[in-house]
Amino acid sequence: QELTNKLLPNLDKVEIDNKIAPNDKCIVTKDRPLRVVEYNADRGRWWLEAALGFFKNKDFDVIILNEMDIGMARSDQQHTTRLLATLLGMNYAWGLEFIELTEGNKEDIE
Repeated sequence: QELTNKLLPNLDKVEIDNKIAPNDKCIVTKDRPLRVVEYNADRGRWWLEAALGFFKNKDFDVIILNEMDIGMARSDQQHTTRLLATLLGMNYAWGLEFIELTEGNKEDIE
């Protein structure tokens, strides 16, 4: 376990940024329930399209994302979760699910 943590320092960490949106943005009452949506970014490829299309001008309190990237060729080496959160004016928590040990397939690199 110790060797794994040294080689993969972010594997057991969650990155949280609660400074993007004001604390009172998400207010839940009996008349206004919590609004949650889930989105699969398809290997990090469609996060920007989601931000500009599906999520923009919607009033979600929580967006559960999977297949977001950080430092992959297919997403221009960007931290896609941080960028999406910033574009939407939302706070975020991001955790590493796995580490891609290759540069990706031909479609990812192009």
